[in-house]
Amino acid sequence: MKKLLGILVLGLLLSTQSFAASESLYLTCPRNITEDNSADRFKEIHKSLGKIHQYYYFDIKIKKSKVDIKVYSHSPDFNKKTWTDVKPSIFLNSKFEDNKAGHVEGGSYFIVFEPDGIEGVLEYLQIYENSSSWAYKGRTVMKLDSIDVDFKHGGDCNLHEKKEFNKLRKKGVSVN
Repeated sequence: MKKLLGILVLGLLLSTQSFAASESLYLTCPRNITEDNSADRFKEIHKSLGKIHQYYYFDIKIKKSKVDIKVYSHSPDFNKKTWTDVKPSIFLNSKFEDNKAGHVEGGSYFIVFEPDGIEGVLEYLQIYENSSSWAYKGRTVMKLDSIDVDFKHGGDCNLHEKKEFNKLRKKGVSVN
């Protein structure tokens, strides 16, 4: 009986330690374009410089050996009036082949999309702790034949509990 109790206590201690080895962050962040180096005709699309252009929803799983990041966003739908009319969908996922995620010294995380064999396409997002809150900065580049898009964006993030985050991710944030 004592052996069984000892094994049970030891098992609980070990499972608590392994649980503490991973952490999750759930963030919603407005995407504000901060700098636009796109061709003139694409700057017209980004005329909302300094205003909320859409939202990113970051689901970050931090483990001892790696970081898994899923990013949801409001994909463009030209049949809808604004980005707020579009429900968020998966945008980047570190489990996708061309997406890579990692940890940067000092407590920040990144995810990058740079497809093999396609030069001139890059999506880079860095999520970092800013004083006592979270923020992100990113860069979007697409330089292909008739497309010349290159802009930087960022925003301060809101930290959520998982349940609240999942509701927001499915419906989208409400912006006044």
